Amino acid sequence: QPADWDTLHARYENAALLHAAGVPLVLRAGGAHNLRELPTEAVVAVAAGLPHGAAIAAACGFNAAAVWGLPIGSLAVGRPATFAVAGGDPIEPRTRMQRAFLDGREVSLRSRQSTLLDRFRTLE
Repeated sequence: QPADWDTLHARYENAALLHAAGVPLVLRAGGAHNLRELPTEAVVAVAAGLPHGAAIAAACGFNAAAVWGLPIGSLAVGRPATFAVAGGDPIEPRTRMQRAFLDGREVSLRSRQSTLLDRFRTLE
């Protein structure tokens, strides 16, 4: 998406063109505070021609690990694992995460927002 004058003529199909040329892609969403927008970036790339599997690999860190030569990005016995279990397509914005694991340990999905929702769900 064009965000400023420097990207005004950006092509939506750039990710698909780079993928077709064999360039490993890593999608990002600006900064940590915008991470919730990453699935939307992936969906826009798919809508513009990037294959679905390539979008997931680019958004979920598989490609990032390979690009930077990190020994991460796949699940294997005996290796630390950080991943989430989705209740549907992981790049669909409405999909909810069901479980999350950090270094092989399950972590709570509770957040300040979910606690406040529970607290104020029924106001009278």
